[in-house]
Amino acid sequence: MKIKIPNILTIGRIIIVPFFVISFFLPGFYGEIIPFLLFILASFTDFLDGLLARLYKEESKLGELLDPIADKIIVSAALILLVMNGTIQNYEVIAAIIILTREILISGLREFL
Repeated sequence: MKIKIPNILTIGRIIIVPFFVISFFLPGFYGEIIPFLLFILASFTDFLDGLLARLYKEESKLGELLDPIADKIIVSAALILLVMNGTIQNYEVIAAIIILTREILISGLREFL
């Protein structure tokens, strides 16, 4: 079975997440710029995998399954880290919880519909 480039990009986005989380705890400037750049890279691969899949007609069941999971993992990690370091605080935490809950519920609903 040939692995398709859009799926490689999606899997790459999942692989980026641990590096994103670890880099968040680097001291000083590196702890700010590296996670930011990794998040931008992950966001770009999200855009690119869908574009390439449609453009080259390489849509797949694996891509349909993994793409929303990869999106939710990186967004959830970012929100949790921003709450942990105090960037998101007070009432904003409620918004973060609502966003995370929505992400989980939508994923669950997609499985049953």
